[in-house]
Amino acid sequence: ARYLATLEEHQISPCTHNKLESVHTILSTGSPLHSRIFDYVYTNIKTNVLLGSITGGTDIISCFAGVNPTLDVHRGEIQSPHLAMAIECWSEDGKKLENDSGELVCTKPFPSMPVSFWNDPNGEKYHRAYFDKYPGVWNHSDFCLINSVTRGIVMLGRSDGTLNPNGIRFGSAEIYSIVDQFNGEILDSLCVAQRNPTTDDERVILFVKVS
Repeated sequence: ARYLATLEEHQISPCTHNKLESVHTILSTGSPLHSRIFDYVYTNIKTNVLLGSITGGTDIISCFAGVNPTLDVHRGEIQSPHLAMAIECWSEDGKKLENDSGELVCTKPFPSMPVSFWNDPNGEKYHRAYFDKYPGVWNHSDFCLINSVTRGIVMLGRSDGTLNPNGIRFGSAEIYSIVDQFNGEILDSLCVAQRNPTTDDERVILFVKVS
């Protein structure tokens, strides 16, 4: 997604100088593919291309939702859930939502679901990572919205402490581990994400209180 956003930011129009007849699909991953990028692709790359984004993770070695060539493309949306992925959007109290933002959950076991973590004999870390919020239901810690008309999924970013600037995911703990090396010089710190309301991109800001 970041590559397409960079092309859009620099007003690059590949269709102007290239023959793109053989291009029939453009796939995107890494971060949410926002509506304006759909507009950019269909205006500046190709009008009749299948543009698709996905949502999933390396932990599941799969995607919860993604491209479906049998369905129409709607700007800003992932087309449909993938096979065997019973995904829904849930509120904080575990109620199913449509046309409103909530947590991306998978309500049934799926083929590529990891069964355990290494060095976690009692399964405590595993259950804390995915099942703490909704017992027995996989919570992927992504905010989403499901369109009740198109059934498309709009991804809205992470709901946990994971930072995702330019599609590069890392945890705030990685920043704090560096800050901790300045023991005695920094009294307190806070690492947060700030979203750009214009581009929907994210930057990471570190606040520090020096001694």
